[in-house]
Amino acid sequence: MCKLFSGKVLGFLGLIGLGLAAKPAVGADLVNIDLSGATIGNPIPTGPSGNPVTQYGFFGGFDSPLGTGLVQNVAGMGKAAVLTTNSTNTAVGSLYLDTSLAVTAPQMQLSFDIDILNQAASGYGQTVNAGTTPLLFGMRLYSPSGGDWATTFNVAPTSSTAGNFGFRNVNNTTLQNFGTYNVGDTNHVDIRVDYTTGTANAYLNGVLAYSGYPLRGGIQAAPTTSELFMYLNGSAGTANSVAIGNLTLTTVPLPTSVYMGLGLLAIVGIMRCRGGKLLASA
Repeated sequence: MCKLFSGKVLGFLGLIGLGLAAKPAVGADLVNIDLSGATIGNPIPTGPSGNPVTQYGFFGGFDSPLGTGLVQNVAGMGKAAVLTTNSTNTAVGSLYLDTSLAVTAPQMQLSFDIDILNQAASGYGQTVNAGTTPLLFGMRLYSPSGGDWATTFNVAPTSSTAGNFGFRNVNNTTLQNFGTYNVGDTNHVDIRVDYTTGTANAYLNGVLAYSGYPLRGGIQAAPTTSELFMYLNGSAGTANSVAIGNLTLTTVPLPTSVYMGLGLLAIVGIMRCRGGKLLASA
């Protein structure tokens, strides 16, 4: 019998090490907006909140007429905040949800469900890639300690029925795609922000889609995050509509190296077992 580890410990450590490759671990809730207490068809609840933050801070928009921000039941996510622009309002940020934060965590994970319900293929006032890539929707975290938006997630239509998810760069000139979507489909997005390395990772439907995208403020020893801002752009003749559900911002309790180290420790323990007995009995 191998005396280094019992079978239960080896299995536990191995699962921890290997599980990180699928999805990062998360800890305490900083934001948890699931709209479970909201009434279908009513305006999205907004206003001051406690800790964790359980509702959006403010609903508004640029120019007029404003569209709508309603609680709706959306397939694949349940109750969701549904933003729908007025088809005559072509402003960048035609609608937005703005929420104040008071976060000092060095590592965080922003998670949400998203369903693009309706979109124009073009005609947006915000573009990247020399005007060739229109931007429909964005979600951003602001870091005052970094003096900039820490990271920006964007939705970029490629037609009236499909498009790309991506990170927008610090100069607002390019979009790093990390996944695709179809209108009417619900997708789950996790954005892991690591101020200690100055990077962000993106997970799409639980699978790592992009690793190591630079944060706008770079590495920060004492980071602060003060705002979560999401916006929907308008386009002439189309009522663009996006649903966001089950939004959370959570701390990340341990760095990747710790989890991987535990996994390697388990592998070393297994290799040292003798006589072909890979796992000792509990």
